[in-house]
Amino acid sequence: MTKRINKIVLIITSFTLLIIPLIFSYYDFVAVFEDPRLFTLHLSAILIIILSLWKLYYISLKDRTLYTRIKTWDLFTWGRKELHNWMIVIIVLYSIIYLFSAILSPLTHISMFGGDDARSGNNLYDFLSFLTILFAVTFYFNKFDKLLVLLYVLAISGIIAATYGVAQYFGWDPIGKNADQIRILASFGNTLNFSGYMVMAIPATIVLANMLFEKNKYLSILFIIGLGFEISGLWLSAGRGPWIGALFGMIIFFTFCFFTVSKKNILMYFIFMIIGILITAIISTIPTDRSDISGRRILGITEQIQLPSGGENSTVSTDIEGGISGRLSIWNSSIKIITQAKTPAEEPSYMSFIRVLFGVGPDMYVYSYPLTAAPSSKLSMVDHAHNYLLQTFVEVGLLGLAAILTLGLLIFITTIQLIAKIKNHFYNSKIAFISLGIISALAGKLVDIQAGVPRISDTTMMFALIGAIICVNKLIVIRTNNETEIPDKIIPNKSQSEYFSFGILLSTITITILLINLFFSWDIRRISASYYLASVVTDPSSNQLDNAIAWETAQEMAPERDSIIEPVFDAHVNVSLEQYSLGNIDIAINQMVYGRSLLLEYEKRDPYAIDIQIGLAKSATRLVEWGLTEYIDEMVYRYDKLARNFPGYPSLLGSAATALASAGLFEQAIIYADMAIETENYTKPWSKAWYAKGASLASMGKINEGIEALTTATIKEPDDDGAILAHQTLSEIYSYLGEYDEAEKHAKLGDRSLFGGW
Repeated sequence: MTKRINKIVLIITSFTLLIIPLIFSYYDFVAVFEDPRLFTLHLSAILIIILSLWKLYYISLKDRTLYTRIKTWDLFTWGRKELHNWMIVIIVLYSIIYLFSAILSPLTHISMFGGDDARSGNNLYDFLSFLTILFAVTFYFNKFDKLLVLLYVLAISGIIAATYGVAQYFGWDPIGKNADQIRILASFGNTLNFSGYMVMAIPATIVLANMLFEKNKYLSILFIIGLGFEISGLWLSAGRGPWIGALFGMIIFFTFCFFTVSKKNILMYFIFMIIGILITAIISTIPTDRSDISGRRILGITEQIQLPSGGENSTVSTDIEGGISGRLSIWNSSIKIITQAKTPAEEPSYMSFIRVLFGVGPDMYVYSYPLTAAPSSKLSMVDHAHNYLLQTFVEVGLLGLAAILTLGLLIFITTIQLIAKIKNHFYNSKIAFISLGIISALAGKLVDIQAGVPRISDTTMMFALIGAIICVNKLIVIRTNNETEIPDKIIPNKSQSEYFSFGILLSTITITILLINLFFSWDIRRISASYYLASVVTDPSSNQLDNAIAWETAQEMAPERDSIIEPVFDAHVNVSLEQYSLGNIDIAINQMVYGRSLLLEYEKRDPYAIDIQIGLAKSATRLVEWGLTEYIDEMVYRYDKLARNFPGYPSLLGSAATALASAGLFEQAIIYADMAIETENYTKPWSKAWYAKGASLASMGKINEGIEALTTATIKEPDDDGAILAHQTLSEIYSYLGEYDEAEKHAKLGDRSLFGGW
């Protein structure tokens, strides 16, 4: 039975690693792009855990000494034996820290299961699934032939993804509809995840092409062509971080070769690389409608190295852009999150120390970043630090960062030891080739993630490679250990062993039930809603009413999904505005109130999501404009919350100032207006902030100062809503002062419809 379980787990793990980078919402068969990937990862992890527990139970029935050996097991004695044991200890320790970080999170349920559908891989559920894959490789791929299977999985999935990416480059993508993207992304949904996967796949493909060359030249040629597609995918995706990661990976590759592989094989590797580069050159020179973005991004590196200062008298834009300057700005703001212990939740003072140790919590970065971000003229939400170590530091704290750095150090030391052992015992052997592919693939990826945004599409394989390097070291230690270990004589206690087996059985049954319940209540429910919605919306025979009902039903099935709730809310808003324009006031109000009720329900789960808060603020404002004065306090509360939680977004500060001014809270309105105005040197003019300031000053009796600010609003952005409102207010002020010519002039200039949308 245990052998059968071993085989099943091996198949599940291999299939999962093969399919995760390739599966997505083909032909929109589900409504959310990442759903099939998440579903596959979670299902595989749960199956592996359940099968492993049942395996442990069967072992306990046969091995009567198991209980005694576990009881007498000593961590430090076991850890001292080999370095890979300490790697396992550090990984387990990091997992415990991760768990505590999730528990201490301001939003524990989001840290446990995730928030936005687009930012997979940061929550506890995903992390434990990665961890399951890591340990599955460590303990079930326990022969070099099985590790060779892992290399084949990596190379083949890389070749398939790269081929798809090249097809996208030439305008073919009927299954994913991404042929019009400037930078190709294949099946990954993001160009950096695609190119990051190529960083791992390229070394594995080179190794396998060479291993096959003597046995099956035709198959080897296919892998060499596939290598050319992988290098093409890396080049055409135009990711500078992955380029650096790939370069580092190849430096490690040939350094490892120098000590462990013959010159003949090194030459073959080099030839394969040259052929792959030539294939890339041929592909990239074939005429297409695309511009040479890869060449431009290489030439533009020096222009990118400029840190937005945002200091006084600075004229450098602090807007988040792509490239190195954008990374530097994000990193600078990310460090402040921990040093200032910033979270949107109101916490006691002692939590500042806890935040330094355990971070703000998994998947909480997106909520803390706006509190320290440099001012941005765009509502650009940043949900990742674009650096794995920094992301860990922010979300899992100093303890998590220390554990990750320790693991990195152990991987480095293990690599050095492996080079020495392979050189002395397994020079130019299959063991050397497999180790070469695994180590260089992992090395390149570890560099790549220091400037990227890893998601489950590429992170799953990275965790598998970490498990593989542990397994490689363990297998080589076993083969090179000339001493025969004499196990201690253990006298089994039959009664204790039976109780132990019974305890394992109860635990296994309990955990199996809990995991199945988790999978059905979370994964099955969510993907069912996604599948149902997509099946209706993509059906050509569906009419507008069918689609509306489908959105409502999907929202009821998965009310926590932001990707569903927001379109449902927008639909109710559109109906509300349409009915109001037709004179059906009661229907319009009912639709707006109902749409708000959906957001209020979602807010109970996620009180800091920016889109939800903006929706609540705007809907309250609209209801106030329609005469429902009981929503004035709600409007003020919503805009005040937006200003406090997103101080780096001047557009929200200006809107908040305007709302507060309309409610008579003039002093607070001026504070928020000044915060927006102070960013103008490195964002853009904010006429709405000037309007709010001017209107507030005038209402406080400071007429001249108010006129000056309002006039500034009309000059800063003449066509903006703020300028129109400023003209209207100036007309009222000049009429009050008896300057009717000025009043009439501003009345004419302000006689325009406001642009500000709903």
